[in-house]
Amino acid sequence: MGILARVVVCALACAALGGCESEPSRTELVVIVDSDMSALDHVEIDVDVAGQSVVRETVELGASPLPITFGLVSSSGRDRIVRVEVTGLDGGSPRVHAVRRTRFVSGESRILSIVLEEACADRVPCEGNLTCRAGQCADDFVDPDELPRYTGALPDAGITRDDAGPPDAGPSDAGCVDDPGNVGRPDGCVLDRWPARPVCRGDTGDDGVVRYVALLDPLLDQGPDAWRTLGHDLDGLCTDPLMTDTVECRTTTGPVLDGLGGIDNATSRVLAGTRILWPTWLADAQAFARERMRQGEVVPIMRIRGWSGEPDDARVEVWVAGSVDVLHADTPAPDGGVLEEDPSRPDPAWDGTDRAYVADGYFSVSDIGMPLIGDDDAYVAGGTLVARIPDRAPFDVAARSAGGVARMVLTDARFVGALAADGTRFDHAMVVGRWGRNDLLGYLEDVGICSSDPDFAPLRVAIEQALDLRSDPSSTGPDLACDATSIALPFDTTVPVHFGGLVRGEFAPTGCP
Repeated sequence: MGILARVVVCALACAALGGCESEPSRTELVVIVDSDMSALDHVEIDVDVAGQSVVRETVELGASPLPITFGLVSSSGRDRIVRVEVTGLDGGSPRVHAVRRTRFVSGESRILSIVLEEACADRVPCEGNLTCRAGQCADDFVDPDELPRYTGALPDAGITRDDAGPPDAGPSDAGCVDDPGNVGRPDGCVLDRWPARPVCRGDTGDDGVVRYVALLDPLLDQGPDAWRTLGHDLDGLCTDPLMTDTVECRTTTGPVLDGLGGIDNATSRVLAGTRILWPTWLADAQAFARERMRQGEVVPIMRIRGWSGEPDDARVEVWVAGSVDVLHADTPAPDGGVLEEDPSRPDPAWDGTDRAYVADGYFSVSDIGMPLIGDDDAYVAGGTLVARIPDRAPFDVAARSAGGVARMVLTDARFVGALAADGTRFDHAMVVGRWGRNDLLGYLEDVGICSSDPDFAPLRVAIEQALDLRSDPSSTGPDLACDATSIALPFDTTVPVHFGGLVRGEFAPTGCP
């Protein structure tokens, strides 16, 4: 019998699967892919964890001969369902196909072996939850209790080879996976999550370019049905009004329906509901915010540093700060860190040549290295930048109010942006997160919707009915009251800018007396 000829190592599973002991508390699957066919030149590996795609890789067998071994880790320790689909190719054409479904075993390391069998070659793939085994369609589910335990030694795969030499322990880049920590219904719902960190590829370096991007044209007026498709899943659940076990917390009037793929964006419905009380308020608020930002004021400016420029980079640095102004390239720089108002200044061109001056109030002690909204552990996966926004950080948006600004205070928030091909801007960008009830009410006051307004009471009722999450995702349960509403705030336009520097400024929302 042949012995394992190649070990493909995933950093999440172990530094070297071929010769280390598994941690006792680790919840993981060690996946071994092998074949008794000699004609294959590539293998495609697709892995879903709880409905979330975590691996999509094509492995060239000339560079990484079979068997291929990689690790999957459940960072939460939950017994999530795992689906591994493997296709063997010859000359670009699929020859053989196999699927295995199983579950993690909480606190244990188990081995899942998948063999691409000659007896299943050149057959039409089985339908439903069936897969080819020994030339016949059979159930693709493997009882996790029947999976052998991984103790640090990999088993003989049982495949005879012409080359039965010693193991090649060199690592290869076959498949990188990070369990995103979501809890999905295994049947029927594929959660719409942001991409997972490409941990196994690691930090792919720094191309030396510091990028600054202006986030423009916030989409406040999302329409009555945007909650279905706009945003991401935040709680790992597909909430269905008919299934009370798919909620994170207790609501006032029954479960709040999620969008497609468990998308959480209940705030969209609250804002859409303002048309009943104030028919033009939302459209006017959006138009005002966009116009003022186009003039260069209160524009979120993002700095991206430490990115390799490649589609996958496990660590980059990001901060966001609001602009005091964005100056046209022909406008002289301000003196002494103070940017005086000047109505005669031209508006920014938004062509990549403008200079952004951000408020020093977004940084501790006016130190650019100490941002209030910063993530030194952001990442790029599949060309999408994912950055965490610190809990309760001051994310400001231009508003028609006495202070000219409204403050969004979120928890468990992310910036998710699909980078454009040139890496200087985003094709799609949004902020998603949990908006606590008290903070949302404070935002309404910032924009001039005050508790003294006679129409405030029905709006507050609408907010109470839209609460679908807990502000703190670590404190959940069906007996705990929901105290936050989910939000997705897209920015329809993003533009590269130059960094002018810090200037004196600190936004102070003042809406209601």
